[in-house]
Amino acid sequence: DIAKGRIISTDPSPTFSTRSGSTITAVVSLGPERYEVPKLTKLTIKEAKVALGAANLALGEQTKAFDQEIKKGDIISSDPAAGASVKPDTEVAVVVSKGREPVPIPALAETNGDEAEATLKGLGLEVDRSEEFNESVAKDLVISTDPKEGATAFKGDTVSLVVSKGPPLVEVPNVVGRNEADARSALENAGFAVKVNKPLGFVIFGVNSQNPRGGTKVPKGSTVTITVV
Repeated sequence: DIAKGRIISTDPSPTFSTRSGSTITAVVSLGPERYEVPKLTKLTIKEAKVALGAANLALGEQTKAFDQEIKKGDIISSDPAAGASVKPDTEVAVVVSKGREPVPIPALAETNGDEAEATLKGLGLEVDRSEEFNESVAKDLVISTDPKEGATAFKGDTVSLVVSKGPPLVEVPNVVGRNEADARSALENAGFAVKVNKPLGFVIFGVNSQNPRGGTKVPKGSTVTITVV
């Protein structure tokens, strides 16, 4: 209650009579009693209680939160913060780490690769994206993730995302000059669908042209049109 540097009391007290030359003892105020909140970050609750007790303070409310850096069970922060000057026996509230936040991997198979990547990043995950040919998954769609759908990762973890480049490229056989049956067999054995065009309505010579041309590389399963005359 009495400011620093001001007298709190005297001995003898005021109104007390004493002899001339007597010694008067005065008690001078140091100001309000205050203690500095110690740094509690990364301490356990047990360690925090010891540190606060040494500073004439007490442990207050404890709440929990996920944290990427502070391990589970250790203190993330305090209120009042470290360094604050407070009254004795002040209760210091703390936030205790629950560890890194778990993230379930969503179902992304056969979704658009760009959208899947954005979804994973939105969940706080890093993405290692790669592409490969695939006969059953269309181009630009997701083939797989690692960890797989339903698995649990943690924020900051890296998820491998494999996106389809579509069917592998296959060289088209040159069938010009062959008869229709041989041409069809060669193309189908190479993995192509065959469309036959007969502009004359009947066949005299055989395959006159093809599209795509022989030697061209196109996705496996593409249609090759042959013109038979």
